Amino acid sequence: MNQTKRWNRGDVILLVIIFYLLGILTPIIWFIVSNGSDTTSPDQPTTLPYIINELEKTREGKGDQALIEGNLMKLNQTEVSHSKKDLLWESTTVLRSALYQYVKHTGTIPSDLSTLVKEQYVTDLPLEPTTHSNEVVQAFTGEGGWHYQPSNVQESETVDGLAASIEQALKPNLTLKNDLDSFQPIILEISKDEHTLILKSGSSLIRQYKVGLGENSRTPAGVFTITDKVPYPNQAYYPTNDNPYGTRAMQLSNPIYAIHGTNNPDSIGEDVSQGCVRLHNQDVEELYAMVPLHSTVYIKGNVDTEESTEDTNVIQGEIEEMASDLYNHNPSPKPVSSFRYWAH
Repeated sequence: MNQTKRWNRGDVILLVIIFYLLGILTPIIWFIVSNGSDTTSPDQPTTLPYIINELEKTREGKGDQALIEGNLMKLNQTEVSHSKKDLLWESTTVLRSALYQYVKHTGTIPSDLSTLVKEQYVTDLPLEPTTHSNEVVQAFTGEGGWHYQPSNVQESETVDGLAASIEQALKPNLTLKNDLDSFQPIILEISKDEHTLILKSGSSLIRQYKVGLGENSRTPAGVFTITDKVPYPNQAYYPTNDNPYGTRAMQLSNPIYAIHGTNNPDSIGEDVSQGCVRLHNQDVEELYAMVPLHSTVYIKGNVDTEESTEDTNVIQGEIEEMASDLYNHNPSPKPVSSFRYWAH
């Protein structure tokens, strides 16, 4: 005759204890396993989204101080790497833009990039930021500077075609893990509403400056090009500190107007000039060193434009200071010529 086992009080208490212990141990085991799987290994990419996610975990109490410091160090290293790529892209874009404007304007392909300096498209070849060299080689060595193959430059009837050709012909003399973003020649955009001048390539904003403009809308809206670059304008007639054109000037295709420095820094951000675009002298010197001859200038008036700079990729702060060292801000002065007059 089968007898049914009856649960006594001790059995019930033992069963309760087992379930209680399982309830405590299960989340502990899960945490150990899941936390171990999130630990960074040499094979895991140190990307910004990953590191930010890890930092969020530490803020929730799921990590210790060592993990916090380690993640911050990785984040800083990633930002430095990103900064170097920005600098390399920027200096490459400046040099490619000078070559682009030269080929487009003259219809010829220079055998030597020093031609760009002699013809004042740039004050000097920018330094390649990894090695701080601007040596140009035609056979790739990977040792820094610039790799230029003029035979790869093909004349094209289209802007995009010439830009693609320049991109293939001129590259950093470095072994890169990832290609740089596709090349688009740099342009200037001036907003009369915002009193700003921006230097950009495609959707990437490189620099932004505050400017002074003409009173009563005397600064004309439209599309222009830079037809002349004049260091120390009218230096024979004005002491540097009293020069109404400041230390640099870039004449526009409407020759009455120019982008230049000023002896009146309080005018920046105001509408007080006779129509020219004024910058602080240190700003116009940097701009002058980076902007090639014949670059396009858009001056926008009191209308909304289709283009937006809200999503632009801006180089700021320490990166901008580092980039400033890549360009020669002290060009040799032009021989004294006739007196220059612009509607300053």
